[in-house]
Amino acid sequence: MAYTRDTNEQFMQDRVSVSWPWRLLLTTGVLLGFVLVVYAGLTLGYETYLNSSISSLNSKLDSLSLQVSPADRQGFTSFYSQLTNLQKLLGSHVVSSQVFPLFEGMTDPNVVYNSFNLSVPDNAVSISGTAQDYATLANQLYLYKQSPQVSSVILESSSLSGKVVAFTIKLTLNHAGLNL
Repeated sequence: MAYTRDTNEQFMQDRVSVSWPWRLLLTTGVLLGFVLVVYAGLTLGYETYLNSSISSLNSKLDSLSLQVSPADRQGFTSFYSQLTNLQKLLGSHVVSSQVFPLFEGMTDPNVVYNSFNLSVPDNAVSISGTAQDYATLANQLYLYKQSPQVSSVILESSSLSGKVVAFTIKLTLNHAGLNL
């Protein structure tokens, strides 16, 4: 059996058409042209627009900064610094945050505190305030004595001042009851 097929015939069937590489080149060229046009548009048009918007906003910021006086700026900076320091200070005072809810719960509604001094090393609290009358003050002293967190109550002074009773009380807190 002889093989009679011609080699030229064999390679003629496998030829790639001439139009296919030209279509690929043309499509690639069109895509490259489109990308270049978009790039040029963004570079020349949009970048210019963004730069003008930035300069416009910077000029507005400059005009706003001129409206605030240097004294007001210094006052704001000082106030912000004080506020930040106060937040840090209150965040670190865990003991006092335990004491205030305790006293809130055992205070007669007709008693007003004027000063409240907590001494953690001594487990002592000095309170100055006013009560509606002596009966209210006596009730307040009773509430302190009944509290398990208070170990001793000393009424240091009381006086009738107009229609209210001014008082000063010293309390010794129970160390174990407060977890100080």
